[in-house]
Amino acid sequence: MKRNLSRIIALLLAAFLFAACTPAAGPAPANPAPAAPDDTADPAAPSDPAAPSETQEQIRIGVAMSSLKTPFFAAMLQGMENTRDGQFPHMVLTFQDAQDDGNIQLNQIETFVTQGMDVIMVNPAVDAVEPAIQAATDLGIPVILLNRDITNPDKSAYFSYVGADNVEMGRQLARMLIQMMGEKDLDGCRVIYMQGELGAPNQTQRQSGFDEIMATEAATHNIEILDRYNTRHDKGRVLSAMQNYLNMYGPGEIDAIVTEGPFEAVAVVEALIDAGRTELLGSVMGMDMPTEVWDMIVAGELYGTVLQDPAEQGILGLHAVDQLFSGDKDSIPKWIKTEVPIVTRQNAEQHPPVW
Repeated sequence: MKRNLSRIIALLLAAFLFAACTPAAGPAPANPAPAAPDDTADPAAPSDPAAPSETQEQIRIGVAMSSLKTPFFAAMLQGMENTRDGQFPHMVLTFQDAQDDGNIQLNQIETFVTQGMDVIMVNPAVDAVEPAIQAATDLGIPVILLNRDITNPDKSAYFSYVGADNVEMGRQLARMLIQMMGEKDLDGCRVIYMQGELGAPNQTQRQSGFDEIMATEAATHNIEILDRYNTRHDKGRVLSAMQNYLNMYGPGEIDAIVTEGPFEAVAVVEALIDAGRTELLGSVMGMDMPTEVWDMIVAGELYGTVLQDPAEQGILGLHAVDQLFSGDKDSIPKWIKTEVPIVTRQNAEQHPPVW
């Protein structure tokens, strides 16, 4: 606690000294050239800034990403860069990669503050970066969160959050299960439920949404949850669990397998193929849609997925910045929700993968 307090006090002092040396300007100031990036940052992460428009003031945006090695977040970065190049050339994006390390990300956010960024966008690596987010907000720098919210119920630490509704994603998973039952003319459905990381905020929210629908529909549709398994997003655990389930339940004793993530769904399909249980292909469903999930949907091996588009989230974040600096601040919602459509073989061509 003392260490965090000392860090925040030092950050506030640095920002005060920066402000004292900066001439007063209008509500959307042009900032001095950025300082050298923090030594802990990945040198490959910062984006080459686009040239600002002659008629628009430059807006400097520091983007602190949890991990650019993760394809999902790399797709988010690409979507932001493409949108900046095409629509907002006056925005200068500086990306930093925390490599899933909260301490690195804390330093990166602090560096963005001392550099005088106009906006800071954060895809939180951990909740522990909240003090730096709060410090930036206290200094009048708008902070926009991407994809991951912080769990503190007091949302005053940031300006806006862009991301999917995980509870609604769980509801959509349940609706997709019922949709599959109708298409396959099933009068009952015995389900294996593969959890993500048990107890993680997104896992808890997704399961609660699924269970909400099941509370009213399970009896009506004769749906039985045979078991729930904590995969921890580990492919090896999924394969091992599936081997056990397939030994325990013979053909005709499992009707569907639902998962809370994309790679769990892929691992389930691989396990079914390895075990020769092809009767269950096309009865597996998941969440999110990397290219291999889309390919399996088109091939009929996966029934479908609940789509969360990472590029869309980054793009909507930039549009929020545009509104903010166009005098339209009050119309920006605290939570900018992204769509979570169900994607099956019937509509896959309308939703090509972006990662």
